[in-house]
Amino acid sequence: MGKEFVVAVPTLEMLEDVWIAGTKSGPEKIKDMSINLIDSKKVNVKSIKEAVANLECKLIDKKSYGDHTFFVGEVLHYTYNEEAFKNGKPNLQFNFLAHLAVNEFVIFDEKIYKM
Repeated sequence: MGKEFVVAVPTLEMLEDVWIAGTKSGPEKIKDMSINLIDSKKVNVKSIKEAVANLECKLIDKKSYGDHTFFVGEVLHYTYNEEAFKNGKPNLQFNFLAHLAVNEFVIFDEKIYKM
């Protein structure tokens, strides 16, 4: 296993590609996806052009928990779409995608609750 990785932040428009990435194994799955891989700045792992952000990381630790592995990384560099992160916070109009369960995903509602 490599010592570097990239965390790409997807949007709803990338849902099909996210599903393929999470359900198929091996590098050949890239052929089934509509993403474009681009060079990263600080790691030798590619970033995803269509992602609203890419976090380039050095692996610090990993631990297995049953059928899942938890990775801890140090962020060495990041790139992001400036329109997607205005005023230091996510612009929810960009439909940031989150995994809810099995084959269910959500985007963040624009309703904000304050205390």
